[in-house]
Amino acid sequence: MDINSIKSTYATNAYSYQKQSTSAENNTKNSTAEDTGVVYEKSTDRSAIIEKMKSDDIANVVEVENSSFDIPWSKESFENELKNKLAMYLVAKVDEKAVGYVGVWKIFDEGHITNVAVHPDYRGQGIGKSLISELLYLCEKEAINSLTLEVR
Repeated sequence: MDINSIKSTYATNAYSYQKQSTSAENNTKNSTAEDTGVVYEKSTDRSAIIEKMKSDDIANVVEVENSSFDIPWSKESFENELKNKLAMYLVAKVDEKAVGYVGVWKIFDEGHITNVAVHPDYRGQGIGKSLISELLYLCEKEAINSLTLEVR
C-alpha cells in the first residue's frame, strides 16, 4: 500500500501529539524517534511515550509478545532484530515500561512491518494507533514509499 494512502487513513484529530525531548535540556528541531519521545494523549489518565526500542526494553516486549501471539518471537529474536541494520523498532512506554511495540524492515524504498502488538491491559487506548503513526513518520523520513504487513 502507498505510504500516503496509509498516512491519510491514520490522519485524525482524535489524537494529539506533542514532541518532547527524552532529556529535559535537549530540545532539537526535526527530532526522530531515536532521540525524542513522542507523547500521544487520549482522554484517559494514561499516555504513552513512543521511542526507539533498546535492549533494556526486550523483557517487556517479550511479555507483550507472549500475551499477544500463539507463536511468539523469542527474546533472542528481538535481540537479533536490534542488531539488524535493516530493522527499526519502536516501543510505547507507560510509566517507563514498554507496553507495545512495532517493527519494520527497510528493503530499498519499501518497508515490511514485522510485528505490531500492545499488551492486553493497554489495548483500546490508542497506543497501537500511536505506534503506527510514529512508524509512518519514521518511514517517511527514511524514504520508504510503501509498506506491507503479513497478518498471522
